[in-house]
Amino acid sequence: NILSALAPYFNLTLNSTGSTYSLAATTDVDGTVTLTAGTLDVSGTNYGITVGGGWTDTGAGTFTEGTGTVTFDGTGTVNSNEAFENVTINSAGTITLGAALDADATLTITAGTLDTASGLNYGITVGGNWGNRGTFTARSGTVTFDTVSLTSVISGNSTFNHLKVTTVAKNLTFTAASTQTINGTLTLTGSSGNLIVLRSSVDGTAWNLNVAGTSSVSYVDVKNSNASGGNAIVPTNSTNTGGNTNWTFNRAPTAASVTAAQGS
Repeated sequence: NILSALAPYFNLTLNSTGSTYSLAATTDVDGTVTLTAGTLDVSGTNYGITVGGGWTDTGAGTFTEGTGTVTFDGTGTVNSNEAFENVTINSAGTITLGAALDADATLTITAGTLDTASGLNYGITVGGNWGNRGTFTARSGTVTFDTVSLTSVISGNSTFNHLKVTTVAKNLTFTAASTQTINGTLTLTGSSGNLIVLRSSVDGTAWNLNVAGTSSVSYVDVKNSNASGGNAIVPTNSTNTGGNTNWTFNRAPTAASVTAAQGS
């Protein structure tokens, strides 16, 4: 079954057990997308989907995301029990989470607000890049970066509640001169021989990390991080590669883990 894209849909609901639907072209839904039963599979074409309202995928329906992008350009709630590949918020309104959000590749807030939901504080997991030129309302939620095979480029200025990376050997690059603020807990946990690597997008130019809350940091390799706007960060078993401010390094990892981090 192929969904026509000759004109925008108002609302799009798939409710056909055992059926699979693909896209004929980039698809625009002015209202809501609801996957009740059956499969929406965009992996063969990777066409993008633009949604003006919300997205509900909480039952027996399946979304096979491929490498396409789902763009939310209105106001609505995203409630999905499955992962997206790329998510873009490009709205004059607010997109509110109705469940934890998983973006296997990128999450980009071009305009508008992404809200983790008052009192619910849903978590967000991102495999690749995070870009914020709009507003991110973290509340008491946690943003986690995973997927060791992808370097996560973090651009724009964001205020997180909890920021967590426990995928060993993960690489993160922060846009030079950008500021990331952590109001809750910063958790960075690598392992011996598999350090988490933090770098600036411009070598020699600082990126800012303001920890207003607490930090639990071990087995990291850090360069050009200016943490002077917040509490001191005291990592264990970590490497100071230079240009860091308000980081207190106490015990270095083994030579083998330093070599692994520098070669990553």
